[in-house]
Amino acid sequence: MVLLIHNTQNGDAKAMQLKLDEIIRAVKGARNQLFDLENCSEEDLKKLERQFARIRQRAKRNGGSYDLPPTEGTNRLL
Repeated sequence: MVLLIHNTQNGDAKAMQLKLDEIIRAVKGARNQLFDLENCSEEDLKKLERQFARIRQRAKRNGGSYDLPPTEGTNRLL
């Protein structure tokens, strides 16, 4: 029974990941590098987390715009 639940959860997680990948692919300006985050090092994930924190802070100052500035554009992950 536990194996069945585990396999179902794995299938659900894979389906969710594929849906998210499609959204990332479809959104103009999205960074394709985000497709492979599960394979990033902990250090890289922390750098990305800090980058998104800066984007959120900038958005608050600019009235809610989450647009990336040119230096943090679509071809640069970290």
